[in-house]
Amino acid sequence: MLFSNKKESKSKDEEIPDQSSLKDLKKEQIKMINGIIALSDTYAHEIMKPRIDVDSIDINEPLDKIFDKIINCGHSRIPAYDESIDNIVGVLYAKDLLKYFFKEQKAEINIKKILREPFFIPETKKVSDLLREFKEKKVHIAIVLDEYGGFSGIVCLEDILEEIVGEIFDEYDTEEKLIEKISDKEYLITSKISIFDLNEELKLSLPEDLADTLGGFIMENLGDIPKKGDSFTYQNCEFSIHSMTGYKIDKVLLKMKELDNE
Repeated sequence: MLFSNKKESKSKDEEIPDQSSLKDLKKEQIKMINGIIALSDTYAHEIMKPRIDVDSIDINEPLDKIFDKIINCGHSRIPAYDESIDNIVGVLYAKDLLKYFFKEQKAEINIKKILREPFFIPETKKVSDLLREFKEKKVHIAIVLDEYGGFSGIVCLEDILEEIVGEIFDEYDTEEKLIEKISDKEYLITSKISIFDLNEELKLSLPEDLADTLGGFIMENLGDIPKKGDSFTYQNCEFSIHSMTGYKIDKVLLKMKELDNE
């Protein structure tokens, strides 16, 4: 009996994590709970991948080009359009297409016939409702439409999960620094960072009602097609476009100026 009690006591001790582990676990649990609660106040346009960053295919493209895009992009589900990106006609699942990859009659494949039906949602769809609909419809990707019915972007199940548990990286992701500190007063920032996160990280007070991302904020303030080197000052922050891809802003240089006490 004595030995039995010792064994039970030892077993219980082994099952109890140390205090630091409990604190870390509690922090993660609180973070997840807060993330779940925030879903009811978060809208699709706030977490979507914008159309300019979305890999997509034109169903009229040659099959070899479509195969190459599927293989190289690393995504399992890709929006498919007919001539215009605003005319999304379905979602192509890589597994549906790649089973034909080694067949000799690849030219006979009818892309339209293997497309999955697109799940369209408005930009104003609440993320909490979207999560429930993903579960009900057994789909992992939604096509976001703007107020005019044009293609605005996509939201994937992974995007919602990241709102709850934090960033999820797979084997195709490369971790990108959203904010790179150059000096005490200078930062190189990706345009995709949300205004909320930027305010939180650098203790700024940029308005969150003008745009969701830094790129959008830059566009709103410039009021014209952006060019590399364009700059403006907001409060004590000087923003200048550091790099671009086509008309898309990639990186922004932020210089913090001393506040005028007068």
